[in-house]
Amino acid sequence: MPPPLSLPPVDGGPVHFLEAIRAAEARVVVLPDIYYGQLQGLARQKAFSIAGIAAHDQLKAVLGDLNKAQANGQTFKQWQRNQSVKDLELPAYRLDNIFRTNIQGQYMAGRWEQITRTQDSRPYLMYDALNDTRTRPAHKALDGFIRPVNDPIWRRISPLNGYRCRCGLISLTETQAKARSIDGEGLNKAYNPATMQPDAGWDYSPQDRLEGVNKAIGERKAMGGALANALPEVVDAQAVAKTAQAGTIKDALILPKSGKARQSAKLILAEIDAIHSVSNLPAIPVVATTSKRSAGSYHYLIGGKPINIKINTGKLAPHRELTLAHEIGHFIDHQAISGVSVFASESSPLMDEWIAAVDASKATELLKVGNPKMAYYLSRREQWARSYAQYIATKSGNPLLVGQLDAIRAPNPLHHDWVAHRQWQDDDFVPISAAIDSIFSKLGWLK
Repeated sequence: MPPPLSLPPVDGGPVHFLEAIRAAEARVVVLPDIYYGQLQGLARQKAFSIAGIAAHDQLKAVLGDLNKAQANGQTFKQWQRNQSVKDLELPAYRLDNIFRTNIQGQYMAGRWEQITRTQDSRPYLMYDALNDTRTRPAHKALDGFIRPVNDPIWRRISPLNGYRCRCGLISLTETQAKARSIDGEGLNKAYNPATMQPDAGWDYSPQDRLEGVNKAIGERKAMGGALANALPEVVDAQAVAKTAQAGTIKDALILPKSGKARQSAKLILAEIDAIHSVSNLPAIPVVATTSKRSAGSYHYLIGGKPINIKINTGKLAPHRELTLAHEIGHFIDHQAISGVSVFASESSPLMDEWIAAVDASKATELLKVGNPKMAYYLSRREQWARSYAQYIATKSGNPLLVGQLDAIRAPNPLHHDWVAHRQWQDDDFVPISAAIDSIFSKLGWLK
């Protein structure tokens, strides 16, 4: 059960756009000769550079402070006070360009995540330009232009469409789109490539982040492995899995020196390692707790860096080993499957078969009935962690784990009916287990 991200409270403070923060933190530093000479268009979505700055450490420090500014809602003047920014020794207008272009770019990358999630109910997009004296004519010409979310035109004209571009996209229902489509406007507004062009080099879309980068890599065969080495995080999950050296989950977890948490961890790690390997997991400590708030939790920073896995060793831990498998499931979902410190269950096409199996299950259907915590229990990351824990229990056949699983699934007169449906009955779980097998097989992890 992952806690909320480590963010300041919204009340009385900035509103945090989590999708934008994830997009910002996924970027990597490349030197200007690669960024401006060898990376073009789509590939720049995942790279960060500053013309004239050739020190990798310096660029990395500036990117880190930009990401903090995105996460904490800082203004340009606040960001400008950072030592890394002062060390650039650049004029204010260039710093302002760097700040506004990067912050707005990551906002739009995050905006695409929201658009994709809501496109069933809001299937249209409208281009929105500010229309003041600073608006470029080509951007102004696009103002009010409406097309379906899945129209290929958005892959060319989605903001940002130039340095310091302030344009945005507004998602619309069908009724709203039609209401704005009169007198040659909205859906009736024709696209003229001669007058409605993004600035040079900006004809790409946030929705193409990985697809575009992989395309750019393929188009530059003459570079050999240079681009892939410069941008290790942008290759898709399956490509990473083919080249990464597989290891064990045991290698990543730092266990307590003694106690119940260590005993439980050693048992579950032995079962996991017999079922699948894993790639590219960072180290993470397992910490014992007697908290009265939760049986276990996986903690991480805003930027995706893991902090620890906490496991309850007190009275709130009747299923300690299965709970630990659950939290390890969160850790793998967040740190290994996509390899970019985002939850693969919420973002990776690799999970599509698993999502379909979970959505078609009886437990998912029954969990929706009378469940006041439906949104939480039906979130993708929570469904993945629960299914991963059950996968390890059933695959291993370990009597302790199976017994803990059965205890959760058993009807209990003291609980609401929906509580027993947090886990799946055996026949209901077969397609989900097969989907997890498929994921791990594609990643090269399945033993």
